[in-house]
Amino acid sequence: MATPMYYYRNRSGLVAVSYDEGTNIILPTGRIIELIDAWEEVTEDCHDELNADQIRILALMQTTIRDDPMGHIINRYARDRRDVERRDGTGPENSYKIRELPEGARVVVASFNQKD
Repeated sequence: MATPMYYYRNRSGLVAVSYDEGTNIILPTGRIIELIDAWEEVTEDCHDELNADQIRILALMQTTIRDDPMGHIINRYARDRRDVERRDGTGPENSYKIRELPEGARVVVASFNQKD
C-alpha cells in the first residue's frame, strides 16, 4: 500500500507536498509546516515540480513512516493526540527563547488599527 501524496499550490505558483494526508506540508524551501489557507490543494500530480529538498524530505519520511495498515493507525493516533494536546495546552512547552534587549535599546510600537 503506497502512501498517498497530496499536492498544494499557492498564488505565486509554488508547489508544496504533504505526506500525511494534508496535516503538514513540505514547502519548496524544505521547511515542514502545518497546512495554512495560503496553500490550495490541486488534483494533478505535481511530483515533477518538486525540488531536491522536497524529494529528500519525502524519501526520509517514507523510511520513518510505516506503510502498512497498523502504521496508518499509529500515525493517525499520534496526529490526533498532538492535536488534542495542542488544543488543551497539555503538550510540550514551546522552546522559544526570550531575547534580552540591551539597556539603551529604543522600542517603537506602531498600531495599524488606529485611524489618525
